[in-house]
Amino acid sequence: LSSSSAGIAAVFSATTDVRRDGPESVGCLVRARVSIDGAVRAGGSILRSVDQVVEQWAAFAMAFIAHLRHDAGAIAEVFGFRLEDDHVVAVEADLGDFHRRGRCVLVARFASGRRLVYKPRSLAVDLHFQTLLRWVGARSGRMDFRTLRILNRADHGWAEFVDHEDCASPSDLRR
Repeated sequence: LSSSSAGIAAVFSATTDVRRDGPESVGCLVRARVSIDGAVRAGGSILRSVDQVVEQWAAFAMAFIAHLRHDAGAIAEVFGFRLEDDHVVAVEADLGDFHRRGRCVLVARFASGRRLVYKPRSLAVDLHFQTLLRWVGARSGRMDFRTLRILNRADHGWAEFVDHEDCASPSDLRR
């Protein structure tokens, strides 16, 4: 893990049951920030940078948890499982670049083994692309595209997780 993603992973490792712990579970970061604040007052631009990164991680972790809790009903409707019956056991954060004050794509893994992709931006374009794939498939008569289930919100969204699978033969390329 990179140092940034390791930090985000540490934020989320503090919580294994979002329903039980809620946003308060990132309290360990708040306590860590208090210690860093004392060192920053003593001087040091590096410590100010660390303080800023920790603050961004904490804010992002809390936003993710709040979105997960708020979207629970819609997640059940779109993805077919209830958060009351399943809980987050891990969150992967080392999946790409960090943008907009330390935000990044996350994959939430649930006790059942299900995974959901969380993106801290609107998924309107992704949703329209799935609609386009269905439209092309219906009119071509030959192409049957597998489309993804997506839950779009104004400032974030959830998408079905798809495992990467290599093509083993030329026939796989045509599939």
